[in-house]
Amino acid sequence: MTHFESEDKNSVFNRFVRDFGLYSIAKLVPAVASLIALMVFTRFFPPAAYGRYALAASFIGIFSTLCFDWVGKSVYRFAAEMRDDVVVGNAISMVSLTALSLVALGTAGYVLWGAELGDFRPFYFAVLIVIVVQGFFQTFKWFFQTTLQSKSVMGYRIFESLLKLALSLLLAILVLNHIVGWIWGAVAATGVTVLLMAYKLGRSNLRPRLDPKVVRRFTRYGVPMLGWMIGVPLLSQADRVLLELLRGSAAVGIYSSNYQITDSGIRLVFSPIITAAYPIIMNTLEESNEQEVAGLITRFSRYFVLIAVPAFIGAAFLSRTLSSVLLDDAYLEGYIVIPFVAGGVLFLTLANIGQITMEVREQTKLISAAALTAVVVNLLLNIPLITLYGYLGAAVATTVSYSTYALLVYYFSKRHLEWTLPTSTIRNAIVGGALMATPPAVLYVSDSYTALRVTIALLVGFAGYVAVLYSLGEVDEEKIYSLIE
Repeated sequence: MTHFESEDKNSVFNRFVRDFGLYSIAKLVPAVASLIALMVFTRFFPPAAYGRYALAASFIGIFSTLCFDWVGKSVYRFAAEMRDDVVVGNAISMVSLTALSLVALGTAGYVLWGAELGDFRPFYFAVLIVIVVQGFFQTFKWFFQTTLQSKSVMGYRIFESLLKLALSLLLAILVLNHIVGWIWGAVAATGVTVLLMAYKLGRSNLRPRLDPKVVRRFTRYGVPMLGWMIGVPLLSQADRVLLELLRGSAAVGIYSSNYQITDSGIRLVFSPIITAAYPIIMNTLEESNEQEVAGLITRFSRYFVLIAVPAFIGAAFLSRTLSSVLLDDAYLEGYIVIPFVAGGVLFLTLANIGQITMEVREQTKLISAAALTAVVVNLLLNIPLITLYGYLGAAVATTVSYSTYALLVYYFSKRHLEWTLPTSTIRNAIVGGALMATPPAVLYVSDSYTALRVTIALLVGFAGYVAVLYSLGEVDEEKIYSLIE
């Protein structure tokens, strides 16, 4: 069913800002909780132990995506045009059947090959079970997002992240004395949150059903997206497997911990843009035309660019400070990957906005083709670069492969929905970004860098960035007044 009425430009902007704020809070608390856990665990466990945890987390991301995200993505796409009980009932049935099959196959695999897992054996069942509970959590979360229930999403995300932090610290440090407790804490916290989400949805929505027409539509839309869904995790996770093989668990630990700092911080800024924009666009599609949708995508791309440039500059200049504050000294040398990872996530998020044009037309095979092409580029680059430069090479490969994906998405998307990349905004943001980067760059060149000085320099530079945008007409007074009213 439709949850969104056609609105004028200011109303759409206000809705975007409201949902962006709520989703930012929904990202902020989990990101802070994740960073607290990272600070604690990197001080209690050496890089090799963290490296094994990071590899286990990589498999969680890959298999959770492969098994369940095609259902969740279909819910995200079609919830605006179907009855709630039809969407949720069919989705929960498909997720449940997939979960039962996964547990059966996983148990059989452990019986046959469990003895060969070595140091990774304690992670096996924790990984298997957390994949299942995350499948339910993600499906429910996407339903709440696409039906514009941003407050509910915020509440569940905050509750789950805080409970996960508490239980992970308890289990890993006090009960098990093993970093696998981090994953078992996620199992318990996410499981409890899933039960609360199910209670809110109610029995009528959760009643299992397998409507052939709905299943076919979900399958035709979601399954072709598996290339994209599995491609994106592979872009961010394959380098860790190769690092393990070529450089060992300690290198994985150093790289992954600094990667997580960047990913958590940058996604905290970038992800709410996609989360807020997607349901607005999809609900607009039901009541308007594709030209208006194209205009919305261009507008949200503009918002993203204006936010992304200062976020990237801040991450780049604060990289050493962030690593030294959040991680143990044994992990500090990995701070050099932070600017590259930040740039990669920037390109990935821009691609996520652009690919909505193909999702509108249900051209999911093209999205998968672009993602898998980027994965091939990533693998071809990672092997020589990791061999020569270790985790720095992995970070460079990440940036190049993400930017490759963004270029492919832009090329394909223009063929299916005529939208305009905001080139003037990109130019103006780069001009403002250059001004913003000047004060901290002077500190680096003059060898006067300290954490306090660079923070102040970035704040001064950001004021210059805003001034440039205002002078070039990127800051719209009408929208500022509409937010105040």
